[in-house]
Amino acid sequence: MWKESLAIFGGVCLTKFVYDYIFAKKAIPSKIVKEVLFFPDKGIACPNVSCEDKNCRYSHESTCLRALVNHLKSAKKSLDVCVCVFSCHELAETLVYVSKGGVPVRVLSDKSIGDVVNSRIPDLRAKGIPVRIHNTPYLMHHKFAIVDNELLLCGSFNWTRQAVTGNNESVIVTNDKDFVERFCNEFSRLWELNSPQNL
Repeated sequence: MWKESLAIFGGVCLTKFVYDYIFAKKAIPSKIVKEVLFFPDKGIACPNVSCEDKNCRYSHESTCLRALVNHLKSAKKSLDVCVCVFSCHELAETLVYVSKGGVPVRVLSDKSIGDVVNSRIPDLRAKGIPVRIHNTPYLMHHKFAIVDNELLLCGSFNWTRQAVTGNNESVIVTNDKDFVERFCNEFSRLWELNSPQNL
């Protein structure tokens, strides 16, 4: 009798699994992402992953910049970036790479970026990436990026070479839905606020 009961219970469980994951197409819960990147890096990561040049001026160790770039390159649907200062060439190249792959990229920065030497904003615009500049008497001092409306990267890190190799900076990486949603809303609010029609 217990064998029949066990078989019936197993059949019910299997049926529920098949219904939920095949027919109802319920997503299997994604892996929780909780990561912290601490800068400065000892050097800039070598752009050539297979480089074996012993005299190469780039770092061949695992770096926080490489981890940050990999998160940005993981974008499949969208990439929204909101940073006060943007002068890091490697991060600009990453946004161009993502954009060329067909993923919509948007950048929001502060009007003070015009005073920054080597600002990458003109380069991004030249490559067709939409950029809006926050133009009020107060700073837009955010530093965050949202990948596919599912992954948030935020912290003290401005997108500059000095932040990569000099400053003590941090970036928190999370897919916590509450945090991601709130930052998505903030990006949307600022994007709309800084629409050319609203300035």
